[in-house]
Amino acid sequence: MTKIIVGQLQFILFMLCGGMCIMAGYDGMRLFRWLIPHGKAAKVLEDLLYWCVASVPAFYMFYRLADGEIRWYGMTALLGGIALYEFGISVPVRKCLDRIFTPWKYKIFRFFRKCFRKLKKKCQTHRNRKKKRE
Repeated sequence: MTKIIVGQLQFILFMLCGGMCIMAGYDGMRLFRWLIPHGKAAKVLEDLLYWCVASVPAFYMFYRLADGEIRWYGMTALLGGIALYEFGISVPVRKCLDRIFTPWKYKIFRFFRKCFRKLKKKCQTHRNRKKKRE
């Protein structure tokens, strides 16, 4: 094969792996959400922040590997890597993480609930003291 074809195949493989890495990071965020429950607004904000941060390595891959040109087959490979991870590898990974972290979930949840209750009491005590001064 010629150098050009090998270079393009490497580019496609790197983009596939990059898409899979991006979704692996998203699985980490899913684990965090599962361990510590969030409201809708927090989830939307986390997703927005995650995808903004995840666009940086995707842009960097295009910049370094494709000389800054966004090529349709590169985008297809990136989205293909995301789909491969999401519908292939992610399912057994999440099942494994579920088995590992299920015993810890309730302990972590109780710990954060206890911390937030203490914080809430301190805030109320501080407000009451402030009101008494006035």
